[in-house]
Amino acid sequence: MRSSCAIPRVWPAVPIHGRRLFDGGMRSGTNADVAKDCGRVLVLDVIGFPETGDVQPVSAPLLTITPDEASQAGLQNLLDPGSRAICARAGHDQGQRIAAEVKAFWA
Repeated sequence: MRSSCAIPRVWPAVPIHGRRLFDGGMRSGTNADVAKDCGRVLVLDVIGFPETGDVQPVSAPLLTITPDEASQAGLQNLLDPGSRAICARAGHDQGQRIAAEVKAFWA
């Protein structure tokens, strides 16, 4: 019951028998592992859940984009609607900075 209430970045994962468990709907913030048969995978890990770091996505060429420091500042409380504007501005700025890297990944 406790692990079904654990939500990454809101309530911590619950350790049971050496494993960190949380709500089953949060198994992965990206579900990138379903792309295991693709030749190239771009993962937008928008929230950057630390609890899903052990989900290994794929062995194909992979580019993972996670929130930068400015975006992380807006993610302190995911339940606060006031953080949307901060995250939107920071995400736009980050996108501008990494656009060339993403373009090169797809080339």
